[in-house]
Amino acid sequence: GVSAADVVIGTGAKGALNGVCAVFSPGDEVILASPGWPTNFDMFPAGVKVIEIDTAGRGLIAPAQLKDVLATYPNAK
Repeated sequence: GVSAADVVIGTGAKGALNGVCAVFSPGDEVILASPGWPTNFDMFPAGVKVIEIDTAGRGLIAPAQLKDVLATYPNAK
């Protein structure tokens, strides 16, 4: 289940991403919708592997896409 502790609210996408990036460590794998704002990719700490999922411009990862990428990267965040 999801609790209030699992929810993050920011002042916009960049502000929220900045806060979320603080919890990533080198070696972490992070799933990210692509295409995205170009500078979003530069915000992740060194050593974090960004796994881009092509959304064909929709900006949203389809459930089937997420299921497929999690089969390959089961520990991704």
